Amino acid sequence: MMRNLFVVPLVVGILMCNFSTGLAATEGQPNVIAASCILSTDETYAHEICERLKHEAKKLTEMAGLDYFDSGKRKDVPGVPVLPEGVVSDSTISLMFFVRGTVGRNVGASVRILAAVHTLASEAELEFSTPVRIVLWEQSAVATGRADKITKAMGDHMAGKLSDFYGWLAEQSGKQQ
Repeated sequence: MMRNLFVVPLVVGILMCNFSTGLAATEGQPNVIAASCILSTDETYAHEICERLKHEAKKLTEMAGLDYFDSGKRKDVPGVPVLPEGVVSDSTISLMFFVRGTVGRNVGASVRILAAVHTLASEAELEFSTPVRIVLWEQSAVATGRADKITKAMGDHMAGKLSDFYGWLAEQSGKQQ
């Protein structure tokens, strides 16, 4: 019996903030994209989706004339804040790829891409200093089917969404100048 693979976009449109306000934390134009994967499973398909998205992000970042930094992969641990590791500055946009899924031949998987700037709130603004995430853009999708099919379907689908993000980023950056 042949089962169909279904990819369901959870977020139909791009979640956009006021770009001027959101990028105020970058003090102008971003010049670094830091990409990281947060995985809930060690299944091969999750790692393959992660690598595909990081490869696509690197290619698109370089085409945009920005610096790319690979923040690596880590296990998703509930209750532990997700902050990018490595090169993070006032001019960094963090791209986080959340890949979650089940185990087996037929699996369910979800991929969420979050683009954000992280800044440290001053003690004058908050009771204590804490990292603040300002979300600029987000997309999600869910799929069910054979693990080998999900890798390609989700990778292709979400890579297309990354292209949309870089197009939006270029458009918004043009408005800033």
